[in-house]
Amino acid sequence: MIINNKQTKNGRICCVHFLSAKFAGFSLMELLVVISILMLLVPAAFTTRAKSEERQAIEEARRLANWLEHAFIRSNVTKQRFRIIGSSAVSQNFHITWISASSTQRETYESGGRALFQVPAGGVSDYNPLLGYLEGQLGMTIRVYRGSDTRRSRIIRYVIISRFGRVRVSEFPP
Repeated sequence: MIINNKQTKNGRICCVHFLSAKFAGFSLMELLVVISILMLLVPAAFTTRAKSEERQAIEEARRLANWLEHAFIRSNVTKQRFRIIGSSAVSQNFHITWISASSTQRETYESGGRALFQVPAGGVSDYNPLLGYLEGQLGMTIRVYRGSDTRRSRIIRYVIISRFGRVRVSEFPP
């Protein structure tokens, strides 16, 4: 409620007074409540997005492990060798190459930006189904990061390949 004390000749209000100070704005308690609610909601929004990206990266780690496991099964059935190519650079893709007497065929697993893969020391391992183990290395560990984590700040999962072709996903390093 506003009280007009005086009007000038041109119709403008000269003086305006409020009846009560409580209509003038927010009280300190109201401001504190609003600020505390905002302080709770803003981090929750960022945490939800990060958790969603983590779940996608975990799912991609499982898909990569299944893809590699199927490569080992296919190799054992067809008796065809293949090479696992591990890059020390962070990549959205992972590669294997099928080796035969007549040609080589490259297959690529793509995460579609949901996860990034890295083999810390890089390296190449050949799997020979006639021998039943990886030649040249005792195994391979693939680090999996969130798709937006280009700085490699936090490893989400490890895809661990044993020398004998067992593939598993772990939260902890081997």
